[in-house]
Amino acid sequence: MFVDHELKADEGRVGPHDHLTRAEVLALLPTCPSWPSRDSKADRDRGHMRLLNAVKILDWLAAHPGGGWQERWRAAGKEFVLAAVLGDDQSEGQRNGLVAGLNCLMMSRIVLPGYAFLRGYKAWRLFKDVQQMFPDGDLETMRNHGVGLGMTPRHVDEGLRLISAMILHTGRDLHELTAEDIFHVRALGRRLRGEAFIGTHTAWELLRGVGVIESKETLKDALRFGQRPTAELVDVYNIQSTAIRNVAGAVSRRAPSRCRLRQFPRTGKGTGRCLLGGHRGPPPRHRHSPAPRRGRRRLEAAARDLRAQQERGGQGATWPHRRDDARPRLLPRHPGMGARGPVLGAVGRPQPHHPE
Repeated sequence: MFVDHELKADEGRVGPHDHLTRAEVLALLPTCPSWPSRDSKADRDRGHMRLLNAVKILDWLAAHPGGGWQERWRAAGKEFVLAAVLGDDQSEGQRNGLVAGLNCLMMSRIVLPGYAFLRGYKAWRLFKDVQQMFPDGDLETMRNHGVGLGMTPRHVDEGLRLISAMILHTGRDLHELTAEDIFHVRALGRRLRGEAFIGTHTAWELLRGVGVIESKETLKDALRFGQRPTAELVDVYNIQSTAIRNVAGAVSRRAPSRCRLRQFPRTGKGTGRCLLGGHRGPPPRHRHSPAPRRGRRRLEAAARDLRAQQERGGQGATWPHRRDDARPRLLPRHPGMGARGPVLGAVGRPQPHHPE
């Protein structure tokens, strides 16, 4: 069973620049890492257009009630910013310019978007720009860690996009993220779509690889409480025996208190007893070891001596250390030597001709 975390209210979530004035925000935006350089006239013009689009969004936010930019963003509700600012007649160039201005506002942490907004926004360039803000070497370390775990490049990108969304949502840096942020994302995904967002487990592993999450467990193990299912243990240890897998499947489908050994097939009764805990301690290495064959070499040597005496004509030869009136006894696990030789299955006088 797995822990199902509750969604906590995040009304108090605000960015570090929430109470800046409009002029202070416009002065802060050119310091964004994704801001165009000033080397050429084309870059300066692109930066100027980005400022103009940011002004449009700030003016739109100022029309909503609130004491800070985050409260105004939340007061806008489900109203989509692009459609609200541009109206119905919006060209592709106008939309791209407004998206660039909004991206700078989110990367500068003027407003902190929600996960639902980011999923509908689908600005992949925004996530790429956030990843460039990671500390030096961390992005490459996470990619190499994912490849070392057997992840494909697509799975690694899905995890990185979710990590970027977490940074935009929380307003914190990469190394300020915690395991609770992953738990919150998983709980929100289960609430909105019935399962975790794509890349949730990958993001956990990537954050472990860079040392953000100090845990040796996978996300699945971190969320687990109680005993692990029998069928899962069989898969973990890669048990291939059909009898064991059948018994494990029956155990997982029945409650432990209702399991009885008579419910399992005859061939799997011993296996079922071990899986259900019916044995006391580990079973011995050889539960039914064969009986040792004591004195076999001595009997074979005596048979060779008797055969040699018979060939020399000594009919009165007897087995060593045996009385003449000893009663023949059958010895198990010692077949006869043949029809023309003494039979090892009898003790007493030699039998030169076996009736069979």
